[in-house]
Amino acid sequence: MYREIVIHNMTLDERIRTDIEERLSGKEISAAKALAKFGFSAKGLPLYFTGNRNARTVFVNLNPGRDKEDADNNWSKDIEKYKFDQSSSESFIKGLIERSKNYGLLDKDRSDSFDEKQAAFLTPWKDCGIDLPQEPNWHDKNTRLEAKKNVLCQKLQLELIPYASSTFDNIRGDEEKRLFLPFIDTLLDEIFAKPRLYVIFASAKFEELFKFYNTSKNSQTFVIPRETKKVLLKSTYASFKVIEIHYNGKTQKALIARTFPSQGLGRAFDLMQKYRKSCYEEFIKS
Repeated sequence: MYREIVIHNMTLDERIRTDIEERLSGKEISAAKALAKFGFSAKGLPLYFTGNRNARTVFVNLNPGRDKEDADNNWSKDIEKYKFDQSSSESFIKGLIERSKNYGLLDKDRSDSFDEKQAAFLTPWKDCGIDLPQEPNWHDKNTRLEAKKNVLCQKLQLELIPYASSTFDNIRGDEEKRLFLPFIDTLLDEIFAKPRLYVIFASAKFEELFKFYNTSKNSQTFVIPRETKKVLLKSTYASFKVIEIHYNGKTQKALIARTFPSQGLGRAFDLMQKYRKSCYEEFIKS
């Protein structure tokens, strides 16, 4: 028997509105300021999501991998704001959401090893809702760019912390982790807003945060098995776990792709395919 929380938390739309209205009024983003000691930007434009919010596949990162100072400067110099109608917060937010949905099209000509790695990882998760080549030649740039565009447009990508930061490694103590609980609540609300087939968390850090969430909320919202699955990639092991999430009376199976962020899995597409196969097979049989 598990216990779960059944409460209303800040939705993704509410978080976007709160943050953007603060920033447009000349204030720093208060939720980001609370995380300032971890190096998150309270002045730059956040990245909340990309792609299709109704997608059957959800891919969750810890945070946008962007330099804080770069994000701050781009806002102050009006490099990013000009892309949106600033006549009202409503029009600005509408433009921001539309740009997030269509980011894959806007970015279609730029190579990006992290996004291309996602495409390789999700090829071919059956019925994932993403148009990906079944037998791709990942050494062909056009193939990679097409796959990258589709994986950004046709899945939902979420960021646990939407504020720019180049690191997530210095969060260790319980009081530090407590600051991240509201963002997990927002994440859960968005994930469970629609039926999902695959939910993938791309970092081992999620396991640590989810266990702390259970303890802090006196719940078993995240049911995490003790055993970590491993697969040998060349001379090192890559790991992953299949978990269950119980939230507001619903259950969702999910994968923690613990090794996914590893730099060694960049454009090493043969290794990514082997890792993907092991993750997918374990997910299906669990």
